[in-house]
Amino acid sequence: MTVTLKKNIVDVRVELRRNDNDYIGEDRFYYAYFFTQAGCFGSAKVTEKEIFPIDVPSNTTKENENFKDALVQLKDDILRLAAFLHREEENKGDLESSLSLQWAIAKRGRPALDDKPLVRTTILLRQEEKDKLKLLGGSSWIRNQIRMARIGEL
Repeated sequence: MTVTLKKNIVDVRVELRRNDNDYIGEDRFYYAYFFTQAGCFGSAKVTEKEIFPIDVPSNTTKENENFKDALVQLKDDILRLAAFLHREEENKGDLESSLSLQWAIAKRGRPALDDKPLVRTTILLRQEEKDKLKLLGGSSWIRNQIRMARIGEL
C-alpha cells in the first residue's frame, strides 16, 4: 500500500564551521550542520566547489530525505557562503532559509521533567488495567499521582 504524506515548509539553518587544519586535498573545507527546530538532521563537508554529505547511520529515513531535499534546495547558497567565508578568512557562518518539501519530524525521546532524566521502570498489569491507565493519561498521570501523594500518610 502506498501512502503519500503531506510535506511541510520549515525553517532551516545551516551552520558552517571550520578549524585551521580542515583540508580535503589542497582545498579548505567547512563542516556544514543542518538544523530545524527539532534539532540537527544532517551534516556535510563543504569546499568552495563541492558538497560531500556525511552519512549518519542513526538518522531516520525521514531525516535522510529531509537532508537530501535541503541539499538540493540550498546547494548554490551553501557553496557561495563557503566561498565568501574562505575569501574573508572567516571560520564560521550561518545561512537561514524556509524550505518546502520537508517532512515534519518531532524531537526524539520524551521531554525531561525539571531537567532531571526519567528512569524507565516496569510494572505488571492486566490488559484491562493497562487500557484504563492509558485512558487516565499513562505515565504522566502516574507521575502526577506520585507527586501528589503524601508520604507521611502512607
